[in-house]
Amino acid sequence: MNNQELQYYIHDGSDQLRFELAGSLSKGGAQSVYQAWQTALSILGGRPLMIDVSFVTDADACGGALLALWHRNGARIIAASPESRALIAPIIGEAIPAPWHRQSWFQRLSASIFSRLPMVAR
Repeated sequence: MNNQELQYYIHDGSDQLRFELAGSLSKGGAQSVYQAWQTALSILGGRPLMIDVSFVTDADACGGALLALWHRNGARIIAASPESRALIAPIIGEAIPAPWHRQSWFQRLSASIFSRLPMVAR
């Protein structure tokens, strides 16, 4: 088990409140982020709660209980890496889908332009 201390960041957006977790979701870190979540509930309003576990390296029983609590309370758990999805899925009892990455306007424009250009012989 990795004992890297948990770090978390709270992103308070107009359309969602997102907790981004990194490191070991174990007893001390889990208790700290639980307290932050309890405080944040007062400003959540009707916005969805997102929990990004992409950089969580491990979770003990306390961390697992917190993830399960968030999941039961309607939080959306997201994980960018296959490793983080594999770690979290058994804890919450369901598979976590890979995130969908929206292309930037430049990527969409480039794809549109290049798809219309004739292929050049190599």
